[in-house]
Amino acid sequence: MQNEHKKIDKIICPECDGEIPFFSSLKLGTVVECPACVTQSEIVDLAPLKLAPLEEEK
Repeated sequence: MQNEHKKIDKIICPECDGEIPFFSSLKLGTVVECPACVTQSEIVDLAPLKLAPLEEEK
């Protein structure tokens, strides 16, 4: 059962496939920003990790 809570060490941007660094525990609703394309994405699922682009408010 060692892989049950696999540690995630990187997040891949859904827009440009760039690596998004993070420094805290991941939680649903957390917003992360890709340093390569500046797209903001929200964590919408943890198992497996899934991101959705953050919709801009108009």
